[in-house]
Amino acid sequence: MVFDCKNVLIDSLSFNLSPAFDQTKNITLLSINHEDISTDLHSLLLNPCNTIISPIECKDSYACRTILNIKENHYSLTSAKTYKNDPIISFSKNILSILYSSSNSNISISLSCSKDSNTIPSVSEYLPDSHIALSWNHPIACITSTPAGIGNHANDSFLGILKFSPLGNLFFYFFTFLFTYFIIGIIYNYALKNGSNYSLTSLERQFPELLPHHTFWIRFIEILVDSFYAIVNRCRGNQSYLSI
Repeated sequence: MVFDCKNVLIDSLSFNLSPAFDQTKNITLLSINHEDISTDLHSLLLNPCNTIISPIECKDSYACRTILNIKENHYSLTSAKTYKNDPIISFSKNILSILYSSSNSNISISLSCSKDSNTIPSVSEYLPDSHIALSWNHPIACITSTPAGIGNHANDSFLGILKFSPLGNLFFYFFTFLFTYFIIGIIYNYALKNGSNYSLTSLERQFPELLPHHTFWIRFIEILVDSFYAIVNRCRGNQSYLSI
């Protein structure tokens, strides 16, 4: 069963492979000339989006490595290695990877995001019967979309980084706790002092006493201010600053 090439989801990222594989790619891997008598042409037929139709030896596969013997005007298919399982697709360090595996052999395609694409992948490594590595610059490796609320990983906003990085999570939970602490503390202290008699004027008049542990916070702020001015004066070479 062919998977949905137009919407490949990887960790909330979406990729559309169909523009690159609107038709089966025929990639030349190796050409071996036998004393001008005949030539063995090693090729790879590749199409993750639609199964290969011909030759018959490659039918219903997504990838097929063939060896074609050419002698004068006679063509003979001497070997065909098929890959019929769905590819394993991953995305890491801005590289979209497509991997096919079949009985101790594999094909790996590494795609890099580029507006200027090559019409066909280039062969990085070819080990007959075991490994084929291809590299390709193509727009399909560029992120097309992300689910709502996640943010585009190709161009992370500050809030996206803040929310999803480990350091961002630490700050997010810390400030959420601090905000909740102050709100609940103010409500509690106000209710304790005034009961149900709410008044904006009384709220302003009783501030900052309404803050939870207000003496600690006032002193803490004073220490921060004193430390700041002490550092500024030290940098200026003035040692005469005294806390008031």
